[in-house]
Formats: sequence, structure tokens, C-alpha cells
Amino acid sequence: MADSSSPHAEDALFPESPWKKKLRSKNAEEKTKEVFLVQDTSPLPSPLPRTKSRKHTRALQKLREVSKRLQDLRSCLSPKQRQGQDHQNQEDEVVLVEGPTLPESPRLFPLKIRCRADVVRLPVRMSEPLQRVVDHMATRLGVSPSRILLLFGETELSPTATPRTLKLGVADIIDCVVLASSPETSEMSQLLQLRVQGKEKHQTLEVSLSPDSPLKNLMSRYEEAMGLSGHKLSFFFDGTKLSGKELPADLGMESGDLIEVWG
Repeated sequence: MADSSSPHAEDALFPESPWKKKLRSKNAEEKTKEVFLVQDTSPLPSPLPRTKSRKHTRALQKLREVSKRLQDLRSCLSPKQRQGQDHQNQEDEVVLVEGPTLPESPRLFPLKIRCRADVVRLPVRMSEPLQRVVDHMATRLGVSPSRILLLFGETELSPTATPRTLKLGVADIIDCVVLASSPETSEMSQLLQLRVQGKEKHQTLEVSLSPDSPLKNLMSRYEEAMGLSGHKLSFFFDGTKLSGKELPADLGMESGDLIEVWG
């Protein structure tokens, strides 16, 4: 038998009234709202990853902005560098254009002249004849210019030659020899070109000598030119030993004849 106190029994005995139906529907709606509220408030922690992603995005944007600024800065600097290079090239071109004007004021060339134990440095122009060197050394040594002989290696230099024609450089040295005597001007056309050869191949000297000048002058010039002053040397011509008193004319010497030196 059914219990009369149960709700179902009561509902069965008393039909449900309309206000009860409204009350039940209201209660049901409120429960549904509570369920939705619980569901909405449950995912509250989800905005955290959004905040992190926003910070990461902002950092990337800043890095991109910095990189862009650096690129702009490089693009601004590179044209200036090109302009500097162009300016430098223009300066080089100006120097090249102005180069041909240098001959108007020729540069002095420091010519080295060795005389005995001294080395004299005389500034001369490349196109200037060596006569200036002869005059300078004659004044310095207190002798006549006709007694000055200039040698480059084993070759006698003409006073009309120039450093340019001789292709002299800064490191080259010419030798200055003071002659004991010099032939007269009238005898210059009759000078003999005699070759004096020592034991070594490099000990060769060409000497200009008058046919009437004693061979002792030739011997003295050779000793001074080779730095052998004071050494005991013997001179031979055609196998005959020379004393120095002989004259080239007496021995029948001609230009190109060879005199040998031993010692």
C-alpha cells in the first residue's frame, strides 16, 4: 500500500496547480544559470599564456625594429664611405695631373764623391754636367780643375756627362782623383787612351795620357784609383818592366795598348 505522505502520493491525490509549475520552472532556470556560471569561472587561468605570448610578440617586434634601424644606419653610412673613397681617388688623380709640372723645379740629386778617405755629398741636378763637380772638388782641394779626374768604377768620366746620361742612382759613388800634372790644352787632341790591368779582372782602369808625359803619372793615377797607394807594384808593357821615367812616345804606345800590373 502506498504511503500517503510521499510526494508522489500527494501529487497523485492532488493534481499539480499552475503556480507550482511556474515555481518548478523557475528553480530549474536558476540551477541552469548556476551551472553556466561555474563553467564560465572555471577556465580563469587561461589568460596567463595569452599574456606570455603577447610579451613574446612585443619582444620580437622590438628586435625587428632594432634590426631595421641597424640596416638603415648601415645604408646611411655606406654612401659616405663610397664618397670618401671617391674623394681619395679624385685626390690621387689630381696628383697625377700635376705630376708633369715637376720638371719646372727639378729635384736636386745628392751625388756622392769619394776622394781619398772622405766622401763628399754634392747636391746636383740630373741634367747638370759633371763640370760642376770638377770645379767644386778643385776648390775644395785647392788645385786646378785640370788636375781633377772623375771615375765611375773603372771608367773615366767626361766633365760634359750628366748623372742622367750615366744613369747614376742615390747609392752610386764616383771617385775623384787629383792628378800630379795635366797636359796642355793644345795636347788634348793627342791624348792616348791606355788600359791598365791588374791581377784581378775588376782592377782595370782606362787612363788618358799625353805621348810626352812620363808613365809615372799613369802609375800614380792607377794606385790612387785602386786604393793601392804605398803598395809595391810593378808595371809591364810588352813584357818589359817600366820604371816610370819612360814616355809613351818613346815606347811607340798607341791608344788601346795594355799595361799590366803585378804586385
